[in-house]
Amino acid sequence: MTSIDDARRVSPALEKYAQDYVLGDSWKRPGLSPRDRSLVTLAVLIARNQTIDLPDYLELALDHGLKLRSTRPPKPKRAHGVGQHFGAVAPGVLHDTTDILFRDLWLRPDLAPRDRSLVTVSALAASGQMAQMGYHLNRAMDNGLAREEASAVFSTGWTQ
Repeated sequence: MTSIDDARRVSPALEKYAQDYVLGDSWKRPGLSPRDRSLVTLAVLIARNQTIDLPDYLELALDHGLKLRSTRPPKPKRAHGVGQHFGAVAPGVLHDTTDILFRDLWLRPDLAPRDRSLVTVSALAASGQMAQMGYHLNRAMDNGLAREEASAVFSTGWTQ
């Protein structure tokens, strides 16, 4: 992450913006906890392939209560439905959906479905995938994300 000293050397106005907005107000806005803002930030950085800042924001996320763990859950039953719809036509979709989405992401026990939905909505917004937004916002609400929290995702500055 660019340090405040680096920002000051480039421009005092940039330093003020970084201090007041990026590292200040945006992290203190109501609607999302610092932990949830960390989830949103990490999701957006990954979705936008802005990995240079990832180590620093990962450290900040750990400070905000996220934990690192890696587990491999069993094969989910929901993949059966995807197989019926896409298996014969596009086996690659079935494989990627089963292995990446259902196995690796949605069934890991270390992140609640609400948090997974928060990450999904953030990544969709950051990458401009609005066609899927309605479904995933509804799913996020079903998974426990409050309307105010969903709204706060779009006012973080990262997703704009």
